[in-house]
Amino acid sequence: MRVTRLDHVNILSPHFEQSLHFYTEVIGLESGAIPGALATPDGEPQRGAWLYDASGHPMLHLIRGNGGELDASIPARLDHFALSCEDLEGYAARLERHGVPFRRVSYPQFGIFQLVVHDPNGIKIELGFSTPVTT
Repeated sequence: MRVTRLDHVNILSPHFEQSLHFYTEVIGLESGAIPGALATPDGEPQRGAWLYDASGHPMLHLIRGNGGELDASIPARLDHFALSCEDLEGYAARLERHGVPFRRVSYPQFGIFQLVVHDPNGIKIELGFSTPVTT
């Protein structure tokens, strides 16, 4: 028995519109269909959005917070999640274009380079890029 991949992350967001923009326009996930139970009769999302990776896998479930459901003053309860990405410099340029601060972190012993960002909810995201391991 073993875990084979990250299935999805669910974020309850008091900053839904800003978060949707961040994950689609800045990070590059695609907004897509959500299950019928979470949609209105005309198919529009009533509580949130599902965001998909390049292969069509739903990675992030972004749920709209409202009223007493979420308190925007409470810090995010999720520390971070990591996404495997391609085109390190392309992502760095994209983050700069959107004015999103990021930190570069290198783990040469693991062959990983990261751009670390925070979403509008304060959740840390590690954008990971494979780099050649040199000995």
